[in-house]
Amino acid sequence: MILTETKYPDSFIAGFLEGDGTIQHFMRPDRHGYKFFRPVIRFINTDYGLLECIMEKLGKGCIYSTKPKHGQEYFTLSYDSQKRVRPITKMLSEQWLSQHRRSQLYPILQKLKIEENYATEIDIEWIKRFAAAEGYLSVVSSTYQLRKTNQKRYYDYLVFGLANTNLEVLEKIKEFLEAQGVSSFIQYSHDRPTGIKIAGIIAVDKFIDTFDVLLWEGTT
Repeated sequence: MILTETKYPDSFIAGFLEGDGTIQHFMRPDRHGYKFFRPVIRFINTDYGLLECIMEKLGKGCIYSTKPKHGQEYFTLSYDSQKRVRPITKMLSEQWLSQHRRSQLYPILQKLKIEENYATEIDIEWIKRFAAAEGYLSVVSSTYQLRKTNQKRYYDYLVFGLANTNLEVLEKIKEFLEAQGVSSFIQYSHDRPTGIKIAGIIAVDKFIDTFDVLLWEGTT
């Protein structure tokens, strides 16, 4: 199986996996009782059509739906054989992935005898996919108090956020955004990272103009 050229480049797929994917491996017995190595790579999203496009690039996989009792239905594109996972693993080993994802991929690379050659930087396509997976746009209300009169003034400001708890990923994104002239900050809750935010209409407009992500693939 050869990865085909589509409108989604390899870095886009890597960003998808980082934000909305899973990497696992199992030792499963066959019908004769012999154990065999089974790698599994999954891409998860609420957009069925997007997963079909990803499958067009990566080759035949299995798409199935999950309907939780509470929440929106979502779909999973799964690859679970050495033959189908090998070219995907080879492609991922040449893109930027966090240390967490690399550690998940490492046993598969070892078993399939694929060398690590990870990229050192992310690119715009990586950010686009991650923003579509983890991004949200909102209007935040706030107040400030005038010193002389003690009057309160109310104002709203625009925020584009990327929700993620992996500090390495957030720092990498922040570094890339700053290189593109987009100011951002990492948000914490109880000393744990929860995401990265781009606040203010000027900064959000700059982000949208640079990365073309507003309402992209359903981002809201």
